Amino acid sequence: MLPRVMSINYHDSPLPAYAGVHSTSWAIMNSELKHGISWHVIEIGIDTGDILQFKEVTVADNDSALTLNLKCQEAAKQAFSNLLSDIRNDTVERQIQPQEGRSYFGLYAIPPNAGVLSFDSKSQEIYNIARSLNLETITTRLLVQKL
Repeated sequence: MLPRVMSINYHDSPLPAYAGVHSTSWAIMNSELKHGISWHVIEIGIDTGDILQFKEVTVADNDSALTLNLKCQEAAKQAFSNLLSDIRNDTVERQIQPQEGRSYFGLYAIPPNAGVLSFDSKSQEIYNIARSLNLETITTRLLVQKL
């Protein structure tokens, strides 16, 4: 079945910042204190469509890519509920993405030092890279806690 009005996409970033992939990892690497999720219209450009719903997420100092992704998923569920209500009531509001503040990280973007921790770096940079590349699974976390 084809969409009758528009196609919508979820993105785990505060668009226009962190368009592309692995946005939570890049946000942690860049010492962001705030992140967010966006439900947006699918357009020809990658993650360029109008924003339909946005929800901010706080980045804790001990968040890993896994935990920030989980926060984003929870925020996405809440925002999607609002979006469904807007669709049902025909009250969807489109917010054009600003041109300034856009960043894009493609599939082949490489972290600093190819993700290898360099002890010549500042301790905060080392900590951020380690957290940003921590994509452990929930199963791994539960197994480690049992040990």
